[in-house]
Formats: sequence, C-alpha cells, structure tokens
Amino acid sequence: MSKMTKKVKSATYVSKFESIFKCPICEAWMKVFELKSFICSNNHTFDFTKQGYINLTTHPNENEVQ
Repeated sequence: MSKMTKKVKSATYVSKFESIFKCPICEAWMKVFELKSFICSNNHTFDFTKQGYINLTTHPNENEVQ
C-alpha cells in the first residue's frame, strides 16, 4: 500500500468542496483534474504544489521583500 502524498491528500480534500470555487481569472466553476491541478472550463489551470497547497493569486505580491 503506497502512502498518499500531501499533494494528493490536498487535491482529494479540495475535490469534495470544488463547487464553492470559481476561477480568479474568468469566474468559471473549477474542478480538480487528475489530483494534481485545479482547472476551469476556460482551461485556466492552477497546480497543487508538492507541499499540498494551491496558489490562486493572479499576480505577484507587490509587498514582497526583494
């Protein structure tokens, strides 16, 4: 039996609640795709990271320290 990665655990959990998410770019509904990405009907794609989170921001943080 293989151990589930944080990425897969997170994607599995988010898939239970995907009906509450809309694409931050076009506001279309989103779905978990192959337990590795979040994708909308217009093919905007956001990938789950190895650490298990997903970044839905559309631009870099302007306050980030260089």
